[in-house]
Amino acid sequence: SDCTCSKARKATSGLPGTLDPRERLGSHRRRKKPPPMAQPARIERPMTFLGELMYEWTEMGPRFETVITTVLHFDKVVDRKLVEAIIHERLLVFDRFRSIVKLNARSHTHKWTPLERVKMGYHLVEHRLPPPGTRKELEAFISRAYSEPLDPNHPLWRFYIVPLAGHKCAVVTRIHHSVGDGVTLVQVMLSLMGRAEAKKQPRVMKKRRPVSWVQTLANPLRFSSRCFQFAAGVAKGFAY
Repeated sequence: SDCTCSKARKATSGLPGTLDPRERLGSHRRRKKPPPMAQPARIERPMTFLGELMYEWTEMGPRFETVITTVLHFDKVVDRKLVEAIIHERLLVFDRFRSIVKLNARSHTHKWTPLERVKMGYHLVEHRLPPPGTRKELEAFISRAYSEPLDPNHPLWRFYIVPLAGHKCAVVTRIHHSVGDGVTLVQVMLSLMGRAEAKKQPRVMKKRRPVSWVQTLANPLRFSSRCFQFAAGVAKGFAY
């Protein structure tokens, strides 16, 4: 019988899904724990020219508000834990959603500085509307939230879970325009909803050669754009 057991143990030890008796719970030989997942690198990145422009407009006052507000409607109440898990899995993989904006004192420009930890208590809020909780109350809440500036001590985005009447729900997202342009943020929102359109890469224009000042003077629209960029840079230098 001992010989039969040893042969059976040898025959089944190599099969997938079988557990060798020496590796059972309580034995001295245990499987090694998997290595911890690598954390994303905390690298400071300079803000692009358009990002600088959008961020500067926000500092000028509420008339130049550049926070993009989106409303997503659902036929049932959304679970907060599920939304938080989706944010961690599909949103925080992008550096700018984990970074705050800081001023570079030497160049007088801004940069994205990643944080060690994103406070979900600030970024994901459950808001209760006054009764009856219909579309009218939702639009009033969006109007108030739209005029509230985002806290620069946190990454420039915020989500609200708003239950509605009839066991429905709305998710209001607010993302600063300096985080990305319209096409990029549309791709991000589609990825949060698990849409197949988010996997499609947007068309990228070919890189053009730098335009000389002679060509700029020949085109009035291009000339006015270059003058605006130059004036904005000079005014920014005098401001500091």
